[in-house]
Amino acid sequence: MPWCWWRPASPSWVWSSWPARIPSASGLGAGEIATLLSTLPIAAEIILIGLFTGRVDLGRVTVVQLLTAGVLGFLAMPVNGEVIPSFSWYWALPIIGLAISTFIIQSTMNWAQKTVNPTRATIIYTGEPVWAGIFGRMAGERLGALAIIGAALIVLSTLVSEIKPWPRIWDLEKIEE
Repeated sequence: MPWCWWRPASPSWVWSSWPARIPSASGLGAGEIATLLSTLPIAAEIILIGLFTGRVDLGRVTVVQLLTAGVLGFLAMPVNGEVIPSFSWYWALPIIGLAISTFIIQSTMNWAQKTVNPTRATIIYTGEPVWAGIFGRMAGERLGALAIIGAALIVLSTLVSEIKPWPRIWDLEKIEE
């Protein structure tokens, strides 16, 4: 595993760009590595929301979540060579609409997770890429057969992970006693 001792080549190295610099002996590209790494904070978010939704004000939690994501996004802009664009009403109204929609969606997720445990919430979240694929298709995007098979396997694996194992015969005997 050569990436264990790999060091960044420049002082501008940051978390948002390090997967692209890892020499990949396994054949995984930067996108695949970033996707795998993104599962960790997503899982942490689901677990933390499940732990704290019953004890905190959900509106405040939602505001903190969205402000944190926004600030981190702005901090990553110069690292990725991006600049803040000049103001335009052409973009302001869609951005405001997206911000309101995001707040409603995140608030709903936080509210719903009060009654749903984190494991069940994960199953519900597996529907997100399905809907993204449906709406992408309606918008004219074409996915290859391999991409569709891969997406189906991801959703299927999440659903299979929720199946309760069948009791073994010797376990049933203990229950009957």
